[in-house]
Amino acid sequence: MKKLALLLAAMTAVSAVASAKEVVAAPVVAVEAVCPEPVVVWRPTGFIDMGVKYYGEEELDQARHDYLRTQLAGSINLTEKSNFQFRARNYAKLTEDTHTNGTASNNMRFRYFYNNGTLGDSKVSLKQRVQYYNRFAGPDTHDVNYQLRFQFGKYFDFMPSWFNTTSFEVVPNVGYSDLGDLADSYEVYGGLDLAVWTVLPLGFELELNMYNQYSKLGDAANFLGENGRNEDSQFDIGFEAYLYRNFDLYNEGRNKLELTTEFGYETYNLYTANSIFSEIMDGDENLIGYREDNRSYQAYILAGLQLTHQYSDTLKFYGWAGGEYRNWAVTDEKSAKDWGWQPQVTVGFKSTF
Repeated sequence: MKKLALLLAAMTAVSAVASAKEVVAAPVVAVEAVCPEPVVVWRPTGFIDMGVKYYGEEELDQARHDYLRTQLAGSINLTEKSNFQFRARNYAKLTEDTHTNGTASNNMRFRYFYNNGTLGDSKVSLKQRVQYYNRFAGPDTHDVNYQLRFQFGKYFDFMPSWFNTTSFEVVPNVGYSDLGDLADSYEVYGGLDLAVWTVLPLGFELELNMYNQYSKLGDAANFLGENGRNEDSQFDIGFEAYLYRNFDLYNEGRNKLELTTEFGYETYNLYTANSIFSEIMDGDENLIGYREDNRSYQAYILAGLQLTHQYSDTLKFYGWAGGEYRNWAVTDEKSAKDWGWQPQVTVGFKSTF
C-alpha cells in the first residue's frame, strides 16, 4: 500500500508540472501616453519711451530758446505680423519771448504696420503702413497717409559687412491733409519715395531718403507761382542724407557712456514755384511765407554725450547733453547762411515688455 501511495503521489506531481507548462501568459499591451500639443500663446511685446528735451539759446536768434519738448513714444507688436506705434509731443515755453514756431507744433502721430512677408519666389518683402498725424497747436491740421513699403535689401546680400546696404525700400504712397479750419483748405497728394540704409567702414552708418510728391490743393491753400497766378497743384522733390557714428567711452556693468555724432542734410527741396504762400486765414489776415528761391535746405551737426543706466532687464534710464549747429532761419539755397549752435539736453527712460 505504501508503494501504491508513493506511485500515485509521483504521478500527481508530474501531471501538475505538465499542466503548468501548458499555461501561456497573456501578452501585456503597453498604452502610450498621449501628450497634448503645446499651445503657443502670443504675448504682445514692445516698449514705451518717455523723454523731456530742453532747447537752449540759439546764438544767432535770441528769441529761439528756453523751451521744453515732452515726448511719449512707444511700439507694440500686436501679432507676429502687425505692429502699432504712437508718439505724442508737447512744447512748453519757459520764457515769454520764446520763439512761437518752436512751441506751436504740439502733435500726435499713430502708425500701423502689417508685414506681408516675401512676395512669391523673389527676395522682395512687403510691408503696409497707415499713418495718422494731428498737429493740434496753431492751425489744427490732420494728415492720413497710406504706404506700400517694398524691401529690396536682400538683393544686396553679396556686399561685405563693412560696406553693406542693409535696407533699400521703394515706397509708393497716397495721402490727404486737412490744412486748417476752412472747408476748402486741404491737400491730396501721392508720391514715390526711396529709403536706403548702408553700413560703412569704421562704424559709420549712412541714411539716404528721396521724396517725390505731387500735390493737388484746395482753393484756400493755393501756391503762388512764378507767373504771379495762384497754382492749385505742384510737384516737389526732396533729398535727405544722414551720417551716424557713436563712440564708446565707458561701458562697465549697467552703465554706458557714449559720444554720439550725427551729420545731416535735410531736406534739400526742389519746388515748382519760387514764392509760395498759404491762404489759411488768421482773423482778417493771410498767413504768408515767401521763398526767394525754389530750392532750400538745412545742414547740421548734432553731437553730445549720452549716459545710459540699465536699471533692470526691462528698464533703462538715459541722459544726453550736447549741441546742434544748423542754419536755423535762412534756408534758401542761394542765400543759406547764419549757422549757429544751440545747446540741448535730454533725459528720459525706456521700458520694454
